[in-house]
Amino acid sequence: MVSEYEYTTVSRLADRTRSTIDGTTNPTDTTVDEIISEAESIINIAAGTRFDSGNAFTDDLYDHDGSNTIILKQQPIQTVTSIEYSKDGGDTWTALSSSDYRLVTDYNMIERDTIRGSSWPTSGYANVRITGTYGYSSVPLNIRSLATDLAAVEVLRTALRSSANEEGGSVKVGPLEVRDPSSFSIDAVSSLKEDTDERLKELNGSRFYTTVGKRWGL
Repeated sequence: MVSEYEYTTVSRLADRTRSTIDGTTNPTDTTVDEIISEAESIINIAAGTRFDSGNAFTDDLYDHDGSNTIILKQQPIQTVTSIEYSKDGGDTWTALSSSDYRLVTDYNMIERDTIRGSSWPTSGYANVRITGTYGYSSVPLNIRSLATDLAAVEVLRTALRSSANEEGGSVKVGPLEVRDPSSFSIDAVSSLKEDTDERLKELNGSRFYTTVGKRWGL
């Protein structure tokens, strides 16, 4: 069974590239698994988050401005299990009770309960620390699609690297069998790469230009 937290799979890539991918092709299914892992890493870095569930964070520090809300760094937030504040630069910490605040998941923030609450942090530098979890109930469809296309670019570039395949060319690129080669020429792969570049940029500016991203010429 495919996990709901898998960004993409070898099977999806085979369908996307209209190819046969197994232990005898170039790249092999083992190599494609590695390509998928790198694609996931690139997406996570670009977005600044992971698209799975139950990711824990512990004692994340916040500078509080003294307002009645705290916008959380991790998103989407799932649970908050502890909120503490310090008045002495972090030497001692005081825990808020559950009646002091509300977790507003729709806006990814903590809101002071001004009716039931009796305690709340004042403004300060690194004077609030929060523990909880964040993540998704399943990988969003746009992320699945991006992961599949991002990995497909590298799978096809690997297959095409040693062969100049023009539109409508050979049905085989080395040992990788492409069932519809007219859809995936060098020009078509370049176009797909440009599309994935733009979709990555939309996740979070230019943060995806990392060592991992540069490996694929991103």
